[in-house]
Amino acid sequence: MGKMSYIHYLCEKEDRNGLIEEVGTDMADGFLEAHKTIRKNKENKAYKKLNEIVDKSLKAYKKAFVGKDCVICGEKITPDPISGWEHGCNAQPVEEGECCHKCDKEVVLPARLTEYYSRLTTKVTE
Repeated sequence: MGKMSYIHYLCEKEDRNGLIEEVGTDMADGFLEAHKTIRKNKENKAYKKLNEIVDKSLKAYKKAFVGKDCVICGEKITPDPISGWEHGCNAQPVEEGECCHKCDKEVVLPARLTEYYSRLTTKVTE
């Protein structure tokens, strides 16, 4: 799955800021306009195939990234209440995969800090 699936996802959510981060302002606005045109004309024979492609891309993206379970606690990963980020956090060094925001704050970040300070004290004592 390529970057276009993520762009389709951002367009579907009308997430202009996310699109700007990915492709820049001019392209973001162009993608949003094109996406709205495709969706608005879904009954038009000329746009039917484009809608099918977008739907397939969105389905693949959502299956791969949205609504996954946390690899630490097993709960569903939900969007971050502040940023809206829906994909969870990197669970390393605790586990391989994504974790929920709660486990990131309560388990992963302390583990990273412990690992970091352990490396610092090892270098200082050498």
